[in-house]
Amino acid sequence: MTKTSLMPGETMTDTNLIYKDNTPDLRFELYRGRLVQQSIPTNIKNKICQFLLFKLQQYFSIQEDLELITLFNVGVRTGLDTSRVPDLMVCPQELWKVVGDRPGAAVLNFGEIPMLAIEVQENRADYLLKKAEYALIEIPEVWMVDPEQRRVRIWTSPNREDGYEHKDYFGEDVIVSAQFPDLDLTVDDILHPPSYATLMQEEVDANTVLQDEYSREWQKMALARSDYADLQEKYQELEELVHNELQEKAILLELLEEKGIDLEKELTPGEFAMLADDIEARKYEDYDSDIDCDPSAIEGNVEEGATDNQGTGEDSEFPRHEDYGSDLECDPNVTEGNA
Repeated sequence: MTKTSLMPGETMTDTNLIYKDNTPDLRFELYRGRLVQQSIPTNIKNKICQFLLFKLQQYFSIQEDLELITLFNVGVRTGLDTSRVPDLMVCPQELWKVVGDRPGAAVLNFGEIPMLAIEVQENRADYLLKKAEYALIEIPEVWMVDPEQRRVRIWTSPNREDGYEHKDYFGEDVIVSAQFPDLDLTVDDILHPPSYATLMQEEVDANTVLQDEYSREWQKMALARSDYADLQEKYQELEELVHNELQEKAILLELLEEKGIDLEKELTPGEFAMLADDIEARKYEDYDSDIDCDPSAIEGNVEEGATDNQGTGEDSEFPRHEDYGSDLECDPNVTEGNA
């Protein structure tokens, strides 16, 4: 990182800074117009930051309604000539895209407020200053991880008259985040983090387990589909067997009837009961076949009956129209009674 030359009385701001690829691996903050070099982080600080970065991104990835990103080495403007660089910072992806598309230093301007800032404490005076500045721009939640005191202090409600209120967590306490209430982390998790390589391996192992479970479930579904197809085939075969058996039974009953064999006498009650439905069905079939006879035969029978009635009148079951007329004419009382 270098700076451009300043005019007399000019104060350094973010726009005066130039970031180059060959800049030494040092981190600076801009404080009241002065570049303040940050100390090289300790190993435990790096491990804590890597762990929280991993866990937060993992948490956001499984939350469908949280399009957030965890950032590091990104500044946030806290004054006209002051920018702080939290160890980690969470902001909406849309906001980060705006910052990324903007030329110059990666710094959130006034009004571009992160949802969460995280500091791993190594300098008490430094973090007290940052606390006041973060409250001034109303960052809603700040975590202060203190490896020496073995605690995590969470600052919330920056708009109070006396600034943030805080709550301390120790040991196996599950930290309670106002911004992310479903986040499940203990102080021990944060202060004794596994290496980043271990975290990645755990993630790979977890994905492998999920893939294996998915594969087993898919195989179960494939077997179920195969079993269902086999059952359908067996059902069709059974249906065909039943149909053939019914046809054979119908032919047998027809042959027995033609020979005049009384099945009720020849069979046991149980055997006859099993055939009773088929026998009854045969009767209905015979009845239907009688109805579906030749229409010309019906016409012939009607004409024959009409001839008999016209000839003698003795073979007719029904009275003729003339008979009704003659009765009415002979007995006037009948007509009056009917009336």
